[in-house]
Amino acid sequence: MARSDMSDPEWEFIKAVLPNKTRGKKRVDDRRVINGMFYVLRTGTPWADLPSEYGPPTTVYNRFKRWSYAGHWDRIMDAIADANNVDTVMVDGTSVRTHHSTTTLKKDPRHCLGHSRGGLGEKIHALTNQDGLPIRYELTPGQAHDVPPCKTLLDNLQPRQDVLADNAYDADWIRDMI
Repeated sequence: MARSDMSDPEWEFIKAVLPNKTRGKKRVDDRRVINGMFYVLRTGTPWADLPSEYGPPTTVYNRFKRWSYAGHWDRIMDAIADANNVDTVMVDGTSVRTHHSTTTLKKDPRHCLGHSRGGLGEKIHALTNQDGLPIRYELTPGQAHDVPPCKTLLDNLQPRQDVLADNAYDADWIRDMI
């Protein structure tokens, strides 16, 4: 069992929120495939170099892409966030420069590219628990301000939860929401 593999309690939790409608061929073991996804994301290994213990690289990659487009990862993150009641959450955003080859991409609503002072980039806005583990995130173009995605990040706050944020989130409507 590799370091990135899920424990039995983690698997039982995630298994309950996985999509289970199957068509066509019998599905490859979901746990093995998800462990393969985690391995690639943790190590940065190319999909083609995935160790054989996780199954065929094309199966792992294709399922990762399909679940990403279908929103399954968002539902899994929401289920994990709902299961972990925390006293304090933190919200912040950071700019990420994109590779220079992204300048040739066609307009696509799935790409959140925009021009900021540092060039072409995206902004990741994240809501985390007090330990810095992600609860929810939003992607926006690089020039976007931190406040607009704050509404969706702070939806579903529990009563009496503390929110830590920097000055970028200093707006009356945010304070009223909290």
